[in-house]
Amino acid sequence: MGRPTHVLVVAAEPDRRDSTRSLQEACAALARRPDVDVDVWFLRDGEVPPWWPGAQVVDHLRSEGPAVARALDRTGPSRLAGAARGRVLRRWWRSAAPDVVVLDDGLGGRVLPTDAGVVRVVRRNPAPPAGAALEPTAATRADLVLAPAPEAAGGPPWVRTGDLVDLDAAVAARRRARPQVRAEHDVPDGTDLLVGWGVDEWLDAPDVFVRTLWFLQDRHGSGAHGLWLDDGDDASVADLVRAEAARCGLADRVHVSRGADASWRLAGDAALLPYRAPADRREVLEAVAAGLAVVTSAPDPVDDPAVSAVAPLDLEAAAAATALALAGDTERRVEAARERIDASTWADRFLAAVEAAR
Repeated sequence: MGRPTHVLVVAAEPDRRDSTRSLQEACAALARRPDVDVDVWFLRDGEVPPWWPGAQVVDHLRSEGPAVARALDRTGPSRLAGAARGRVLRRWWRSAAPDVVVLDDGLGGRVLPTDAGVVRVVRRNPAPPAGAALEPTAATRADLVLAPAPEAAGGPPWVRTGDLVDLDAAVAARRRARPQVRAEHDVPDGTDLLVGWGVDEWLDAPDVFVRTLWFLQDRHGSGAHGLWLDDGDDASVADLVRAEAARCGLADRVHVSRGADASWRLAGDAALLPYRAPADRREVLEAVAAGLAVVTSAPDPVDDPAVSAVAPLDLEAAAAATALALAGDTERRVEAARERIDASTWADRFLAAVEAAR
């Protein structure tokens, strides 16, 4: 094996944008490869979450830089202080020894000591970071562009970027959770299981979940079981679900679990998320990666072929979409999702494009 490919990612800050979380998934997928080393620099300060291990923050050089620079600062603005910090930055650069530099949002070129002999990659995101106006954009060359859609003809090569998750981890979690859940709630073999969850100020969502199961039975002849995962603070929600299930004659087929492991969201054959508040995007993507089709009433549904949006309280539409979801093939959905949202598959494409750009 030859020298690993060294990838340096420069991003504005460790914010909570969906694009930043997908960037983390991409970095993690690259770092799992034995032939790739990944370093991450953030331009500005912020609480670096635990999913960014070892990341450097350039702005820390102002407050936590070399002691000589801090001492020089006390005498006023100093070129010497700037030079001391520059030496630290160059030391980081030598340690990273990048073959590839990814400028997230096209920002951060100002902190690179050089880019000679480096494949320079610019990543475009749907929403800019909060401090985008503080940084000059990457006006210099881009050897490769990562973006949701192709840019103008004649530009640099393009690799699609968007939502990314660790698909294999989601599939493994589903395979562990599925037998546990079915045994815990006595779901017969060969019987479909619909899972639902969510937290919202509207308490009609658990009712909609139960009533959709009734419509599935009445309109589509389905004997599916339902599992409502109650993660909220209001313990009375579980009682509401049980009461509604009894009223609909589904007491033996509707189950409730409070405080269950997150993997139980992946244990069903499909997911119904009937709340009218935005769904947690990461949870939906993990369900899709695990092979579930998702039916949701959220106002901003994830744009994915495995996600169907229905109007709130439209039980006929919810039941019809759920019947289609339960009829689908889980393994085929997994393989289709691998092409769309799997971080490891994306990493393969990215590295192939980098090699072609060298």
